[in-house]
Amino acid sequence: MKKLTAMILTAAMAITAAACTEQNQQTDETTQQEDSQMLGVANPLHDSSKEEIKETDHVDMMVPTEAQDVKWFRLITGDQTIDQADFTYNDMDCTLRTAITQTTDEDISGMYYDWTNDTEDATLRDEEYNHYFWTDNGEGKVEWYEKRDDGTYRTNTISVTSGADQSTLGMLRMMVMITETE
Repeated sequence: MKKLTAMILTAAMAITAAACTEQNQQTDETTQQEDSQMLGVANPLHDSSKEEIKETDHVDMMVPTEAQDVKWFRLITGDQTIDQADFTYNDMDCTLRTAITQTTDEDISGMYYDWTNDTEDATLRDEEYNHYFWTDNGEGKVEWYEKRDDGTYRTNTISVTSGADQSTLGMLRMMVMITETE
């Protein structure tokens, strides 16, 4: 009886070990397939410079003069280019973005949160309005739009990953400027 029990337990362990080995091989193959598929996806975020953005996309992006670690990027997806400046200001990580959009409903900020606070206000600059969004955890953004002569919009955002409230976002909004150039 002991021999029979030992043989049954040995067989069960062998079956279990074989099943685990097969599952690990399948997982490894799936991971390799996913990795090889990702290799074919181009990164749409390209290092750039303020000068290149101005020359290529005819837009001048101005960050606060006290900004540190300023990095410039162009995010190219399909027929849309989003120009971006990442910087640190008062220990806040900030991202300034601008793009030409067809409507004011297009969100170019790259921040997808359940906003717990949002409000709009008119601004002193050319009949624009600012739309502020922020969470109770401190993530936030300001969006503003300028209607262009061709009926499209210059859509702009500045966002932070911490420390956001309407006052902080308003201060950042007044410290950045985006203008189209020829």
